[in-house]
Amino acid sequence: MHEYSMAKGLVEAVMGEVAAMRPRPRRVLRVRVSVGELRQVVPEFFRDAFRRLAQDTVAAGSELVLETVPLRARCRECGWEGRIRPDEFRCGGCGSWDIELTAGMELALTGLRVEFDEEESGEPD
Repeated sequence: MHEYSMAKGLVEAVMGEVAAMRPRPRRVLRVRVSVGELRQVVPEFFRDAFRRLAQDTVAAGSELVLETVPLRARCRECGWEGRIRPDEFRCGGCGSWDIELTAGMELALTGLRVEFDEEESGEPD
């Protein structure tokens, strides 16, 4: 289950971002992640692993939003660019196998929504 190791890296990245924030947030409300189609992530497994690994952190109970990035390629022979199927790595223009992947392998933390203590955030009572 590769989702566990990816979720572990994600929790570490979230904790690193939170540690760098001043003032420190009270808790993380939402975590947004871009996941390439070729990563073949099972969303339920990834969410479950994230939930378990974030349990004793400020990210406990946060919403995990997964945004799938389609698999895209560029043909080295004809210059075609576009979406390809994960089960057929060939150019959509000329049919060549000589392609370069341009998207679909991502695994990136793209956003955090956090909550601060009222007194630290400077908001009026």
